[in-house]
Amino acid sequence: MSILYGTKINQLLANTAPTGLLFADWLKKKSYSVQLQKKYRDSGWLTAICTGARLNAYDAIASYNKQMGGTML
Repeated sequence: MSILYGTKINQLLANTAPTGLLFADWLKKKSYSVQLQKKYRDSGWLTAICTGARLNAYDAIASYNKQMGGTML
């Protein structure tokens, strides 16, 4: 059994592409509650897509495939 070190936000950011997209449902499945997601948005660690986050189509598709088990492209 491995031991994870660091805060939840550090673990999340360490395993996510800097220009990637995080799906709220995926975050919930990974134990990031709606309240915790809001805290991360309010503190500036995460940006909601509807407020002007920028990412390219490749990053969005790669994030979808990794988190949601999709096979786009």
